Amino acid sequence: MPLVERGFLCVKGVNVFKGYLDDDGKTADVLKDGWLVTKDLECFTSNRFLRIDGRVSHFSKIGGK
Repeated sequence: MPLVERGFLCVKGVNVFKGYLDDDGKTADVLKDGWLVTKDLECFTSNRFLRIDGRVSHFSKIGGK
């Protein structure tokens, strides 16, 4: 795979989001095999830096709602 190919940023670890409270469907949409799919578009540059190019899914929390 070339280093400049774009994809979704996925993260995994003990300090990562474990799921939505009482919403297994939403949790299944964002957690795949223990990996959190952030919906951030990323790619590695030719000099091996991770670059965030944008976001596919937008979430806005306004006024606590």
